[in-house]
Amino acid sequence: MTASCLAPLLMSLACATSHISRPNIVFIMADDLGWNDVSFHGSDQILTPNIDALAYNGLILNQHYSEALCTPSRAALLTGKYPIHTGMQHNVILEPEPRGLPLSEITLPQRLQTLGYATHAVGKWHLGFYKKEYTPHYRGFNSHYGFWNGYQDYYKHTVQASFFSFEGYDMRLNNNVSWEGVGRYSTDLFTDRAIEIVAKHDAKQPLFLYLAHLAPHAGNYDNPLQAPRDTLDKLKHIPDLSRRTYAGMVTKLDESVGRVVKALEEKSILNNTIIVFVSDNGAATEGIHKNRGSNWPLKGEKSTPWEGGVRTVCCVWSSSLINKNKVSK
Repeated sequence: MTASCLAPLLMSLACATSHISRPNIVFIMADDLGWNDVSFHGSDQILTPNIDALAYNGLILNQHYSEALCTPSRAALLTGKYPIHTGMQHNVILEPEPRGLPLSEITLPQRLQTLGYATHAVGKWHLGFYKKEYTPHYRGFNSHYGFWNGYQDYYKHTVQASFFSFEGYDMRLNNNVSWEGVGRYSTDLFTDRAIEIVAKHDAKQPLFLYLAHLAPHAGNYDNPLQAPRDTLDKLKHIPDLSRRTYAGMVTKLDESVGRVVKALEEKSILNNTIIVFVSDNGAATEGIHKNRGSNWPLKGEKSTPWEGGVRTVCCVWSSSLINKNKVSK
C-alpha cells in the first residue's frame, strides 16, 4: 500500500456508510520517524506503548510505502495521486518558494466536507503558502493550527531557512499569526489543540482530524534535537545524547497518541473512529536535518529511493475491524 492509496481508501469507507454512522477519521502523521524507532517493530531502546496499542489491536501495514520527502508524501496523502501527476514530485517546498499543491487539485478534506464532515488540521502543512489560497484553511480544512513550512524550533516556533540567511516566526491559527504558544513544546501544543477540537466537536457530525506532528523531525540548525528535560531524565539508559534526545522526541509523540485516543474515548466517539498512524517517510540518519533516527534493518534514509526512505511505519485501528491483530507481510 502507498500513501496515495490511503486517501481513496478513507473516502470509500466514508462513502460506504450512512450520514448517521459515517466514521470519524483521525490521521496522525509523524515526521521522519525511523522504521526501527517504534517498539512494535522491535525497538527495545525507544518504547512506544500507545502507538503499539493501536498496532497490536489493529492492522500493522508493514508494506506501506510513501514518497521519500515531506512535500511529495503529503501531496500524495491529501490528493490520492502519485506526485508525478500533481507536479509535486520534486524537492520539498523551501521557505521562499512561490509554489504549492496546484489549486486545481481537490483534496481529501474537500471531498469529505461534501459528505458532511467537519475537517480540522493541526501541525505541519508544507504544501505551499505563498498565496493564501494555498494554505490549509482554503484547501478544505475548517481550521488549522500549526506551521506552514517544513520544520521549526520546538519552543520558539521560528524557522531558519534551509539555504538562505533569514529566520522567521511560523505558528498560525488559520491565516493569522498565533503567539500564544511561544515557549511551549510543539508536540504538546499540537496535542492540546487536537484534544480541544475533539472535546468541542458536535458528535452528531463526522470528524476528520489531520494531526501532522513536527516530531521527530529535526528543528532549526542551531538546536536541531529538542525534548523536555523530564522526558530525557527517563531515558538515561541511552548513552548517546543525540540519540537520547531523539528518543525523547519520539516518546513525546507516543504520549500524544495516547492523549488523543483518551480524548476520543472521553467524548464517547472512539468506537466510531478510524485511527491511522503513519510516518511521512523514513528517518533522516545523515545529511541535512539529520535526527539520529534508525531505519534498521532497511537500507537507506529519507530522500533516498531505498526502503529506509520510502517504507514507513504505519498501522490502522478501528473497533469495527473484523480481522484484528493482523500484519501485512
